[in-house]
Amino acid sequence: EAWVYATTFYSGSDNIQKASSVINTDAKYLPGDSQILKLKKAIDLKVMIGPYQSLCDLADSAYNSKKYNEAVRYYSELLAKKPEFTEVRIYRAFCYFFLKEYSKSNQDLDFVIFNGVSLSSVYNQRGINYVNLRNIEEACKNFKIAADMGDKEGLSNYSKICKSEKK
Repeated sequence: EAWVYATTFYSGSDNIQKASSVINTDAKYLPGDSQILKLKKAIDLKVMIGPYQSLCDLADSAYNSKKYNEAVRYYSELLAKKPEFTEVRIYRAFCYFFLKEYSKSNQDLDFVIFNGVSLSSVYNQRGINYVNLRNIEEACKNFKIAADMGDKEGLSNYSKICKSEKK
């Protein structure tokens, strides 16, 4: 608990390097602690984003203002500098979805999945994109994966779209 408190304190004091050092020690001595692993992931992301924070803020502001073309531009600029920003790639995929560029959205989601991110919401969104691309078979595969991972929307989409297709 003391390590978690110290990490949180340093992070809140904008001393992200010290927070990173503490949480890495935490993870070394308590490698199975889910609270420490979750905090470590958040701190690692802050360390990685640090030099690009202003660009991230511009991208997020454009996204939140529903200026998706502008957000895509900023997210693409970030990804040119740091292609491993999977969270950024997910946001860009949603921008492409809102812009009705479903193939581009799926390219980003495919990249995320290929690089080991396994989120039910990613599979569900990929399924929605496939529905819009009129590829129901691929949509159903993705909805099924999302549903099997416990995603309620994935289950709902699978029930509505895939079961009605089989009738």
